[in-house]
Amino acid sequence: MRCSAANYAIGITAVLPTGGHARQFSGVTCRDMVKCATIGSLTPAALAELAPTIVTLARHEGLHGHAAAAQERPCEGPHGSTGRRAKDGA
Repeated sequence: MRCSAANYAIGITAVLPTGGHARQFSGVTCRDMVKCATIGSLTPAALAELAPTIVTLARHEGLHGHAAAAQERPCEGPHGSTGRRAKDGA
């Protein structure tokens, strides 16, 4: 009865990782099946301040498209929708 209570009623998992990994990891739970994402945001001013650093790191890593994007659009707001500078100064 205790094993059934642990498995079905009180949330203790009886499923363990295979291949010997149970020595290092806990049992498998619903949290192991959830995809987590991180979200970040910057003000246009903060993005403009970070643009030179972004360009430097992107070039160092060979990601020239990222460097070009940081140079061409340094003051975009969230999702590219606000804060864009006009190239002709208008």
